[in-house]
Amino acid sequence: MTDQNSQTLRLIFPQWQGGDNPPYYLGSKLLAWLAPPSAGPVEEVPVDAPTDVPLPVEDEMRGRSVLLKQMQEARKIIERHQPKSLAVLGGDCLVSLVPFSWLSERYGDRLGVLWIDTHPDVQTPKQYTNAHAHVLGALLGHGDPDLTKAVTRPVPAKNVMIAGIHDPLPFEAQFIADHGLRTCSPQQVRDGAQPVMEWLRA
Repeated sequence: MTDQNSQTLRLIFPQWQGGDNPPYYLGSKLLAWLAPPSAGPVEEVPVDAPTDVPLPVEDEMRGRSVLLKQMQEARKIIERHQPKSLAVLGGDCLVSLVPFSWLSERYGDRLGVLWIDTHPDVQTPKQYTNAHAHVLGALLGHGDPDLTKAVTRPVPAKNVMIAGIHDPLPFEAQFIADHGLRTCSPQQVRDGAQPVMEWLRA
C-alpha cells in the first residue's frame, strides 16, 4: 500500500511579487526550514529574491510577466509529479492559484475550498494592481484573462467558503452577493464556526 504522504507534493513557493511585499520571500524560506521532513517529493518554484528595483505595472497588474512565468513553472512541477495532494509553503496568496487549479482538475465537484482570510481576494486589476488580491476570483473563473486561463476547471461558488472575512470593500461585497459565496465572520469563527460546519455537511 502506498503511503498517502508519499503522494503529497510539498511545493515551496517564495513568491512575493503578487503582493509586492518582499518579506513573503523570507517567510516562505522560513516555513520550509521549520516544516518537518516530508515523505513525499519536495520542489521549489524559482523566484528571484527581492531587490530595490520597483516592480513595473504591466497592463494594470504589478509584475505581470514575472508572475505568469512563476505560475508556468509551478504548473510544470505539479504536472511532473501528478500529486494527489499538495502542501504549499508560500509566499503571497497568489501561490494558491495553480495548486487549487490542479486539484480542481483532478477532483472536480468533490473539491471544496475553505478560504481563510480577512480579504476575499476577488478583485481584478481594475480595482487593485496587486494580483494577490485576485486569486479566489480567478479560481471561480472571473477576473484577469491571464489568471483565469490558468484555471481550466473553475471551482463552483457553492464549493467555496470564506472564513474570517470582515469589512469587505463594495466591489467585494457585491461579488460575494452576486455569486452566492458563503462566508463566516471572525466572530462566528470564535463562536465555533457553525457556518463552516454547515457548509462542510452540505
